[in-house]
Amino acid sequence: TLVIRASARGASLPAVLHRPASLKRGPAVLWIDRGGRDGLPHPELALLLQKGLQVLSLDCFATGSQVPLPGAPARDPDADFFETYNRTDCAERVYDITVAATWLASRKETRGLALFGTGEGGLWSLLAAPFAPRVDALAADFGQLDLSDDQAFAGELYTPCLRRAGAFTTSLVLTAPRRLFLFNTGRRFDEGPVTGADRAAEAVAQLKLHRDLPSFVETAGWLASRG
Repeated sequence: TLVIRASARGASLPAVLHRPASLKRGPAVLWIDRGGRDGLPHPELALLLQKGLQVLSLDCFATGSQVPLPGAPARDPDADFFETYNRTDCAERVYDITVAATWLASRKETRGLALFGTGEGGLWSLLAAPFAPRVDALAADFGQLDLSDDQAFAGELYTPCLRRAGAFTTSLVLTAPRRLFLFNTGRRFDEGPVTGADRAAEAVAQLKLHRDLPSFVETAGWLASRG
């Protein structure tokens, strides 16, 4: 268990770094999930460690141990000018992911860094990836998100101007030419912008798309491969 300093917000990120017993230096995975640092499924975590991967899990903003205690002052996103002076919950989580990625990539024991988002953490990771240049691979759960659904962007994903900036399509394009495994996309997902960006960057071989949830064995194998 450790604490990562998020200096721009003056806060700290509770995290846990899991390492294979015999590993001195090697690839690392930043696993983002709403369950936080203590919510990762143990069999899946054990499989990543068996494959020689270091795994960092953390409590992003308002998840895990960061959930406000009962009676604590609550944020009121409906207050006048809230976004003028505050980040939205989604933006705070994206920031936390970039801080954790920078910290993990800077460790001398880390050689290669993959960002892995499951559940809602997949969409947070997609938004964070363009701002985490030291991440060289991204595996993310798209949650079968319908990009045309207004309500999908009015809840926890709400961030001013997100859709005007292209939302997840822009994030995916900016991820190229890094390795990308996007899964659980559903039937409505438009692959054109993503495949086009990778084709322009001559990185089509780095792209993997999956309409459904793959087996964790398949995902772990992708995370452990280096290209």
